[in-house]
Amino acid sequence: MDDMILLGLAVIAGCTVIYSALFSVFFRLFHWAHGRVHGRKTFLHDTAFVSVVVACLLLGNLLQVLVWGIVFVLIGAFDTLELAYYFALTSFTTVGYGNVVLTGPHAILGPLAAAHGVLMLGLSTSILFWVISTLLHPLAERYARLYGETDEDGRQQTTP
Repeated sequence: MDDMILLGLAVIAGCTVIYSALFSVFFRLFHWAHGRVHGRKTFLHDTAFVSVVVACLLLGNLLQVLVWGIVFVLIGAFDTLELAYYFALTSFTTVGYGNVVLTGPHAILGPLAAAHGVLMLGLSTSILFWVISTLLHPLAERYARLYGETDEDGRQQTTP
């Protein structure tokens, strides 16, 4: 069982490195693209940014699930990648239907995949929140200035 725990931790570490590398590239692209449309942003620009972010987050997580599925096949836990991927996806999302289960020494990998999924889906949510906050920040500043809540430098005004 200890070797399965170590394997699970290695998969988590490897997937985290892959996810981090993908989003390091993504953040650079986001800042570049966001800077290119600065001042000309419209509802469509923001919608496109958020849509691309959601797609990238989903693909990044599905790639991690694929790694889990491949590992399950390589260790002999499942005969087909399709079934292994299905199990990995239901574990990663913590749905866990229970119609496909790991048995024996492999059983510990299911909860590890679920713990990994909780962390990665939480990270994805925080990334999406950051992107939306970044997109909405100029709009929030504009409305705050319009309604007298900040001065022209963006500092909070005090009222006597």
